[in-house]
Amino acid sequence: MKKLLSITLFLLFGLTFAQTGLKGKVVDGNSGTPLEGVTIMIKNAGAKAATNTKGEFVILNLIPEETEIILEKSGYETQYLPVIIVKGKTNDLGNLVLYPDETKEEEQGVITLTSDDLTDDETGTNNSSIAGILQSSKDVYQRAVAYNFGQVWFKARGYDSSLGEILFNGIPMNDISNGRPQWSEWGGLNDVLRNQEFTYGLKPSEQSFGGALGVTNFITRASQMRSGGRISYASTNSNYTRRLMVSYNTGLLPNGWAVSVLGSRRAAQEGYVEGTTYNAWSGFLAIEKKLNAKHSLNLTAFYTPNRRGKNSPNTQEVYDIGGLKYNS
Repeated sequence: MKKLLSITLFLLFGLTFAQTGLKGKVVDGNSGTPLEGVTIMIKNAGAKAATNTKGEFVILNLIPEETEIILEKSGYETQYLPVIIVKGKTNDLGNLVLYPDETKEEEQGVITLTSDDLTDDETGTNNSSIAGILQSSKDVYQRAVAYNFGQVWFKARGYDSSLGEILFNGIPMNDISNGRPQWSEWGGLNDVLRNQEFTYGLKPSEQSFGGALGVTNFITRASQMRSGGRISYASTNSNYTRRLMVSYNTGLLPNGWAVSVLGSRRAAQEGYVEGTTYNAWSGFLAIEKKLNAKHSLNLTAFYTPNRRGKNSPNTQEVYDIGGLKYNS
């Protein structure tokens, strides 16, 4: 009788507590801290749950099957994970990892000046606002307004460009008089300006307090450049008709030295619009000596003279009469 009673109680206990379901814990992929408020859903089923303050969740009364669970949280990448739901068992999935969605910041990135931006939007005179295209967002809309409109004609959220800070190795490069970045001062240096840190909006930056349009820090240390050489040639029907760029980076050598050099030439006898010549040279040199694991000395120098003919701002009526290439 005692054995029969024990077996009966054991079966009842198992039926009560061994339910079909899933459990686990969700953590941040960078810090490893538990994530609260993560939504866990079973694919093609109505069952779902949310993680508690410890990042833990439990979903019971599920149908045994092979399926997927979906993990969602604002600011994080959505994860789809295959799982097997076993009848009469609460399967422990262990630690599940969610990584921050970095594209959310990139999609709202700073609008980049282009070579079409010839004038200062305060004075209307030809100054040094000519720019190379050095960065862009992955977002289709942001990319369109950056390349097609330019910041002279379009202001991100209505903000002035002076509210975005440009740094070279932590040193501010915005114009000291009006606070705006003068992109022509480093135009044509695309190959050595690919290594950059970007912080959107008023979020904290390691280099600066920043502004409403964020902070972009170009890292021009020679030891941080990918070793090797690069030669590129481009032909366009825009502001310049041809561009030649040559660069070489040694990388960090065994003796602790690193060197990076670049030279480029952008030119046009006449651009797409009548009477628009283009003559621009760009040179870059970076030399770095690594003293020890925590200290190094780096010299960065660049020279980017340019001379070009400006096209007139025309109304649609003028274009209809004189054509798209007309220049008053």
